[in-house]
Amino acid sequence: MILLFSATAIAQSICTELHTTTDFSTSIDAATMAFVQRDTDKLNVHIERLEEMLPCLDNPIEPQISARFHLTEGLYFSISGEKLKAQQSFAISKAVDSNVEFPDYIYPQGHPIQVSFESTPPANRKDMSSNEGQTWYFDGLENVGRPVDTPTIFQVTEKGEVIYSSYLTPYSDLSVQKRRIESPKENNARNIWLWTAGSLVSAGLSASTRSNYHASGTRPTGVYIQNQIFFGAFGYCTYKLATELIRPKHKRGDQ
Repeated sequence: MILLFSATAIAQSICTELHTTTDFSTSIDAATMAFVQRDTDKLNVHIERLEEMLPCLDNPIEPQISARFHLTEGLYFSISGEKLKAQQSFAISKAVDSNVEFPDYIYPQGHPIQVSFESTPPANRKDMSSNEGQTWYFDGLENVGRPVDTPTIFQVTEKGEVIYSSYLTPYSDLSVQKRRIESPKENNARNIWLWTAGSLVSAGLSASTRSNYHASGTRPTGVYIQNQIFFGAFGYCTYKLATELIRPKHKRGDQ
């Protein structure tokens, strides 16, 4: 049951609040300031915040904001040593907004990251057919086709309402599942349920092991004690895994 729920959570975004694109843009500014300050800890916080906000945007993102986001991601990948992902992000940034400006006040002319940005061509696109009754947006552009070999911000609307919003890595499937909007109270209740389920599973496994020892008349050994510790850790990790899967975010290692 827990595995089934986890699989569902991967595909479905759950939002306790919706964010405006203005708020999203402000967070990009905050990440940019962290670059200026060379503050890696702050930068990591702001990048994670952007990733958390993306699935819960209230409207299709403006192309200019999308281009700035991809540029910021490209800078982040660059300092993380992930050259290919940086170039992919630069390529989609240029494709979305041909006038996007590289922040040479962070990395001046001739800096390797600036040279990489300038030498990266804009991404190409391939035609896509949207589902009936839906409008598909790639990086804020309506029905223009998915960019090739680059990440993209993919959003879907029905009757003018955003039902899906996600950062897709270059080769991710286009699978749309309507996001859920939960109040903080509902979200807390679900987390309690997950914690309870994990605890019940670990308690059941622990009781089963303990009864086997009693039935055989064997005294608890080091292995038995290790098993009890394992089952307790299993319950906690089950809860943490499920709650983390529910928070959709792209992984740095994904292509």
